[in-house]
Amino acid sequence: MDRRQFLQNMSALAATLSVTPIPSAFGATDDKHPQRITTPITEDKWGKLLPLRKLGNTGEFITALGLGGHHVGAPDEKTAQKICDNAIEQGIRFIDTAHAYQGGRSETRIGKYLIPKYRDQLYIMSKTRANTAAQVRQHLDASKKRLGIDTLDCYHIHTIENPNDVDYRVDHGVVDELFKARDAGEIRHLGFSCHKRTAAPLRLLERLTQLGVELDVCQLALNVCDPHYDSFAYRVVPDVIKRGYGVFAMKTLANGQFFGRIDGWARRGRKTPGQVVPERMTLDQALHFVWSLPVATLISGMDKPEQVITNADICRTYAEMTDDDRDKLIDAVADISGTDMEFYKSLPD
Repeated sequence: MDRRQFLQNMSALAATLSVTPIPSAFGATDDKHPQRITTPITEDKWGKLLPLRKLGNTGEFITALGLGGHHVGAPDEKTAQKICDNAIEQGIRFIDTAHAYQGGRSETRIGKYLIPKYRDQLYIMSKTRANTAAQVRQHLDASKKRLGIDTLDCYHIHTIENPNDVDYRVDHGVVDELFKARDAGEIRHLGFSCHKRTAAPLRLLERLTQLGVELDVCQLALNVCDPHYDSFAYRVVPDVIKRGYGVFAMKTLANGQFFGRIDGWARRGRKTPGQVVPERMTLDQALHFVWSLPVATLISGMDKPEQVITNADICRTYAEMTDDDRDKLIDAVADISGTDMEFYKSLPD
């Protein structure tokens, strides 16, 4: 498949998900589960929402911008609370976190600042790095306790690394235990996350087919540099969309590397290939590129309260991007793409 065909396929897949910039009418929610938005709405009891997108074949809609939970657990307490407050005020209703983030501090803060007041309007996702069924149970119980909820809207197999990692987790009961928890009503949607190797999700999908089951969603590293190296957009997205999965985009600015940063997670001693933003494109263009793909939400790690406002504004201004526009952006980063920019794709397994 050449570049042009790839872009056309992305456009076609996006169209099948009714990825429209702005919901035009009020809709309905599920009375039994108030956080389930089953037709697009423009506001809830807390204010105007950001644009909504279909969540795969789940029959639900979620906000097109999600709050990255790692960046809720990382800053000081006052900053974390303001980030959460701004997320609600700006119309974000998708909240991401994980058992592993700051030893549980991210979940604890979300459970403190968001759950008590806003639970019925939020879509809450957490994740487990468990390698065995027993660890899944341990992590799930801990996450529910820290968050202060009985049911997670979504729970991921966190950071599958390679085919061997997938096989180990599947063979040691991770998938079976997650389905038991979903059947028991502790989880509504199941998924996986991956940012290292496309071989990992491809192997997981193969194993799921062998088991005769499917998950509901997935979280993948997607950005304008991704098409140039072991591309999740190119190799994985078409398959999961055809299976009816909702797609969550992460690493949309390469974990800050688009700004030329050399500090932070896993970047010590690494060289910076150059800046994407603002040298090659604007922040708006970089994020709009991701929203032009068939994704349900873009999960953004916003470590400053003002970043929440900026990203929400960019989300509101999204308009459909042509294949030519996307092609130009992909070409603009060709010489600086690869494992220095997307450093997480080169981390040891």
